[in-house]
Amino acid sequence: MKISKTQLRQIIKEELSETDLPKWEGEPFGEYDLEAENEKGRQEETYVALVNYAADKMRRLFELGHDVATVEGEVKSDVLKMVNDALEEAADIEL
Repeated sequence: MKISKTQLRQIIKEELSETDLPKWEGEPFGEYDLEAENEKGRQEETYVALVNYAADKMRRLFELGHDVATVEGEVKSDVLKMVNDALEEAADIEL
């Protein structure tokens, strides 16, 4: 059975009109919060920097011949100090 382009178009129109497609409302992707995206990026960069710092510190301590327990303790202590310093600095910032 052959079908013409016109008949095919008509069949497609009928099929589409019978389906219950959701109605599109608003902007295609909703509101875009640039500041929230920037903050998310800054948090990710801070986390990556902290992880890299800890990894570098561990490597250096292992190269100096420290054992695992000593390295772990020193890295934890340094990371906690960095976090506390950052929190104190943030508390001093006036909003």
